[in-house]
Amino acid sequence: MSYLSADDLLAISDAEDVREEYDIAGLGKVALCGLSLETVYEAREAARETGEWDGARWETLLLQHGILEPRLTYDQARKLRRKGANVIQPIIEAVLRLSGLTSTGEMSAEAVDAAEASFRNG
Repeated sequence: MSYLSADDLLAISDAEDVREEYDIAGLGKVALCGLSLETVYEAREAARETGEWDGARWETLLLQHGILEPRLTYDQARKLRRKGANVIQPIIEAVLRLSGLTSTGEMSAEAVDAAEASFRNG
């Protein structure tokens, strides 16, 4: 069995390279991406700043970092949460899916299964 080199590992796509267009009916498209491991840990930490889970802060950070086009500031992403749930919730869910996360920022069972399968087959 041969092992990957450091260069092989570093050649893995960056989180922002995992893109998906999302169509907001009647308005147009936005570009979404998955979050890097680094961003996930930083966002989780920020969502637990007070000692309790702050779901609003978590979702705001998902929108801020998961929407590539147009780029949003934290304040703009926070304001997006005031829009209709039928428009914004699917965007949040798509960012979570692209990142392989559950709604609380944990690895989804599907992402764990895919990772385990790639190690078994690789």
